[in-house]
Amino acid sequence: MIKHQFPGVRVEVFGSFQTGLYLPTSDIDMVVFGDFNPGQGIKAYYQLQNALVDSGVAEQLSIKVIDRAAVPIVKERVQKKNFAQIFEIFIFQNCDVLRIF
Repeated sequence: MIKHQFPGVRVEVFGSFQTGLYLPTSDIDMVVFGDFNPGQGIKAYYQLQNALVDSGVAEQLSIKVIDRAAVPIVKERVQKKNFAQIFEIFIFQNCDVLRIF
């Protein structure tokens, strides 16, 4: 989904999920490496949010762009019967960090 929205990027999982040290309540962190158009900035977060909702991966009320944080983020909470998971995605460009999800 992310690679479709942003062609040519590389997506990796990091943090406790990647190391296998996660708990059932841990979030899942992902990072997107790639070249983004100059000035795209925060727009990339909203593009991803809309793409995730439009594709049915996320529900409108479960995903939010937090763009006023020191490191912006798009965050999604997935709720299943007895299970809840939070997903976060970061975007890296030229060593600058944009945090998505």
